Amino acid sequence: MKLPCQLLIDLVKFEKNYLKEIEDLTKSKVVRYDWIGQINVNVLRRIEYFDTFDGVSTTDIKDFFDVDLVSAAWIMDALTEHDVVKRDTMEMHQLTLDEQLWKEKVEVYANKEITDETNLIVKHVDNLIKIRNLLILKNVTPGIIAHYCAFMDNDQLLTFFKLLKDKNLLAPFFFTKFRLYGKLDCSCLPSSIANEIDEFSSDRSAYSFALEHVCIVLDKSIHDPTTPKKLFLQENPQDELYEGLLSSGIGQQSYIAQEDSLFLNLDQYKYKDELIAVMNTHRTKLEIRQIIIWNCSWKKFLSHFSIKLNSHFSFL
Repeated sequence: MKLPCQLLIDLVKFEKNYLKEIEDLTKSKVVRYDWIGQINVNVLRRIEYFDTFDGVSTTDIKDFFDVDLVSAAWIMDALTEHDVVKRDTMEMHQLTLDEQLWKEKVEVYANKEITDETNLIVKHVDNLIKIRNLLILKNVTPGIIAHYCAFMDNDQLLTFFKLLKDKNLLAPFFFTKFRLYGKLDCSCLPSSIANEIDEFSSDRSAYSFALEHVCIVLDKSIHDPTTPKKLFLQENPQDELYEGLLSSGIGQQSYIAQEDSLFLNLDQYKYKDELIAVMNTHRTKLEIRQIIIWNCSWKKFLSHFSIKLNSHFSFL
């Protein structure tokens, strides 16, 4: 019979071997780590939707299906009347589109030495310009300001946010989204578009569906604690989209153009060989073929040109 001390040693060895095996399987991508978290039920019950991810606007419908704004509004009104979605209008903010005002109160300080640290607009002028140039950004929130301007003090952040509003540099506007309200059912729409609208809305309501699923399984867990609780959401949607585009032939991997690399002075780089290897890896076969053809054609041209030179200018 093994002593307790020996049993403990064997257990430690087993655990180390087990962890090593798991690590090897993970590195070879046979298995992958999963995330485990505890759910605060009290908070969960108060969540209606995820503001950042859920919802559809008439502009979304217009752009995705390439229809006019009136038709897009009609689709959303029909879904609203049948209690499929509900209208949610929010106040948002964006940096002013008044170019004259922006130049007079912000851009005038760009690329100048800061002499007045108390003037917060002057102090953060570069970051404000950077935020304004983010065309994809719909709503400039205090959080966005804090991130780009590196505010650590919340009172200072709110003071700066109010200053931008008082100077009319931060303009309020109202934005409407349609949130999933009942069961996603597009049968109220014409059959020619119902399925397409259903698929589009399902994608835009993925987080609502995940939230609903979690609530359902938590209710089941009261009677059966072993009920699995999973979130059916893509872990890396951007990567999956990228791989899908590559596999379908729509996209191709990034590459380095020959004309760009010709301007590089590779001798000044410490890892010259590694850089050349990366360039060769990301250069397309088609481009290499074009380079070879171009070089051959250029050599033929030079050869032909030199013959003509020698025939016409024998003194050379």
